Amino acid sequence: MSDGRSRKSGSKYKRLREEREEKEKEVIKKTAKLETFFTSEKLKTELDIMPIPTILTMTSPLSPNSIPTSSIPSVIQSDIDISTSSKSPEIIDDLTISKDPSKWVLNDTTLDYLLSKDIDQNIPKDFSVTRTYYSSINGYRSLTKLAFERRLKNGQRVFRKYLCYSSSKKALFCIPCRLFGVGNSKFGSDAYVNWNNVHSGLTSHENSPEHIQSSTIFINRSKLKNRIDLGLQLQIQNEMDYWRKVLQRVVAVVKKLGSRGLAFRGKNEQFGSNKNGNFMMCLELISEFDPFLSNHIATYGNPGQGKTSYLSSTICEEFISLIAKKVFNVIIDEINHSKYFSIVVDSTPDISHIDELSFVVRYVKREIQENTPAEVERFLKFIPNVGHKAKDMLDVVISTLEEFGLNLQDCRGQSYDTAANMAGCYSGLKTRIQNINPLAIYVPCAGHSLNLVGTSAVESINEAAIFFDYLEDMYVFFVKSTYRWELMKDKLKPGQNVVKRASGTRWSCRHNACSAFINSWKEFMETLKDIENNTSEKPTNRRKAAGLKNNLSKFESVFMAVFWTSLLERFDKTSKMLQSASANLEDVVDLYKSLIGYVCEIRTDEMFQQFIEEAKKTKQEEYEWDQKRHRVRPLVCDELEQDKSRENEIVLGGKKKLQVIYFAVLDKIRQQLEMKHSGYASIYEKFNFLINIDNESISTDDIVRGAERLQQFYEIDIDENTYTQECIHFKMYIHNTIEKKQPGQSLFTFIRNQELEEIFPNVSIALRIFSCMAVTNCSAERSFSCLKRIKTFLRSSIGENRLNSLALLCIEAELVSKIHFNDIIEEFASIKSRRKIF
Repeated sequence: MSDGRSRKSGSKYKRLREEREEKEKEVIKKTAKLETFFTSEKLKTELDIMPIPTILTMTSPLSPNSIPTSSIPSVIQSDIDISTSSKSPEIIDDLTISKDPSKWVLNDTTLDYLLSKDIDQNIPKDFSVTRTYYSSINGYRSLTKLAFERRLKNGQRVFRKYLCYSSSKKALFCIPCRLFGVGNSKFGSDAYVNWNNVHSGLTSHENSPEHIQSSTIFINRSKLKNRIDLGLQLQIQNEMDYWRKVLQRVVAVVKKLGSRGLAFRGKNEQFGSNKNGNFMMCLELISEFDPFLSNHIATYGNPGQGKTSYLSSTICEEFISLIAKKVFNVIIDEINHSKYFSIVVDSTPDISHIDELSFVVRYVKREIQENTPAEVERFLKFIPNVGHKAKDMLDVVISTLEEFGLNLQDCRGQSYDTAANMAGCYSGLKTRIQNINPLAIYVPCAGHSLNLVGTSAVESINEAAIFFDYLEDMYVFFVKSTYRWELMKDKLKPGQNVVKRASGTRWSCRHNACSAFINSWKEFMETLKDIENNTSEKPTNRRKAAGLKNNLSKFESVFMAVFWTSLLERFDKTSKMLQSASANLEDVVDLYKSLIGYVCEIRTDEMFQQFIEEAKKTKQEEYEWDQKRHRVRPLVCDELEQDKSRENEIVLGGKKKLQVIYFAVLDKIRQQLEMKHSGYASIYEKFNFLINIDNESISTDDIVRGAERLQQFYEIDIDENTYTQECIHFKMYIHNTIEKKQPGQSLFTFIRNQELEEIFPNVSIALRIFSCMAVTNCSAERSFSCLKRIKTFLRSSIGENRLNSLALLCIEAELVSKIHFNDIIEEFASIKSRRKIF
């Protein structure tokens, strides 16, 4: 039954099949065969026009017994230098290759040939030609055939196939080191001719990292030469090497810009534009001196969307995240290795009015380099909009530590400012953390405490407060007008400072203000007088200038400037030392104690008179208080009835009244310093016996009592059965050891450098706890400076993840500089790889 469709005949089907076969044959004839893509001439041409030298990752057919396989890295990179040499008598395929290794022309073609053949070692028949005289032994030595063999410990002999003799230099070369010279091995770059120590030299060379790496490259490259898809593999390898070199330059730019806190992107992403941002600008700058990058930018510079160049902002952002992640992992690994840590938190609003909480951790480093402190404070992240309530900050601290995989029970210290929400004894953050972990000792920020000492002293003495108000008013008066500022600068002599601000969060600014005022007092007064007498000035400004001149030209003001300059200089130096990340409790206690001693020493009539004499060099001694009419005190009713006279009343003169103010300021400062010092000393007392254990005045009984108290407090960290005996033993060791502790070196650094942690484990734990206790929150304050550089007016909409990545790169620039290009590129390649596993 027919379905209505037309049917072709058998002959028609046959004719159609023949036509289809003819078309397929024509297509096959026109299609190039696979081998035509990888002919030696085409491959040689492609290799020659590659814009970069080939980066090889291969090694050599050496005996397995001669290479410690555990030390061989998987990938080694090395640029091959092109050198020249004279032609050799051996000619293969129009290629001149000498048998003498000193005359090898190191290029890709030569390498391909040598790796495909068994390289002749050129072992001489007559070794007498290498005979050399050595004055150290007063005799002759020459190369022997035994140098080409290696005798193992079990008696077996292994032939050293990697050696090759150079007849022109009469010296030995290492074939892998000669071809793929990693480092500066004598067997590769120069030649080895020391026949007096040839066996020890060969043994040392075989175990050297340079030889191992070169041999690894040689072996892998030799294996590649025998593959059927050699041309394809070389093409892939060349592509990989090309893009690896591009990424090396990209990573270098990202690291440098990130460590400086500079912006990356601009208005556009076009090479050649003057608004393409710092990232592209740096690449353009490098390309001016780097032909490879210049060619790459010319070829792939502005490809547009969907094209691969690895120069776009997207790739830049990915590398920022990868480097920041790498730095972060290094920090977390170091904290976990140290076990104990302290936390420092502080907050500040940024340019976009978001309150950023800085989270900093202090711990002891794993590796302590010479002349570097063991303690380190690392920034972790900014946390936005936490709030200022202690409960909210506690939740953030706990969640952040959990996010980082850190245990709050390992926290042994916390340091914040003295605000009530942070240091409150009932519901402050430090109290809430201590309710969870009683061993997290709170140490008030020593820098803030020192500033509070000065603030309290000034605010309690009316005359001192008025003096600093005058300095601030003078600064505001000059800075509000560019005309007045120029008048003031024109009066100054070389080396003199302009007027400084006298109010701010740092007390160093008050020292700078007093110092600038006393050094340029005459010039400032002349400037104010000129403004006062200038009829073209507004009456308001003339009256302000007259008032400032009258108040600051008094002898009392000059004395205040001399006195506060001297006093605040000591405070400023101490404050800067306390701001160091390596400062510990011992430093705080000693510095506060030294300030107390200094204040006591200058609280004498002699020192007061010395300040008077210093002030008289600037201003004549005339007291305003002496020129004023003395106020008569009215008598009360009882005094009138008793007919008491005024003969016994004490009337203070100007100098005496100034001395009363001088003593009152010093007494207030001493009182505040002693109060702050007692708080730090109570914490330091637990470790006092241990820190001063090298002092001969510490008796064994003192050590026993101190060790028992410290062990009872840290009972979960220190073994009660052995700690006391360890401390006594440690004292004897320090007193009797030949290598003494260096001045300024901490005990923990001494133990770590001497590798004594196994002998004194509990002493090491106690010193580690002491070293990791934070005493200031200055690192958090310094992170705010970085925040202001990164999140500027032009970058106010930056996201939190990018902000934290850039902040980590900038603040921890030391760690960023230690990260290798290859680690970042390999991780980037693994993320970008589109290879599918079946």
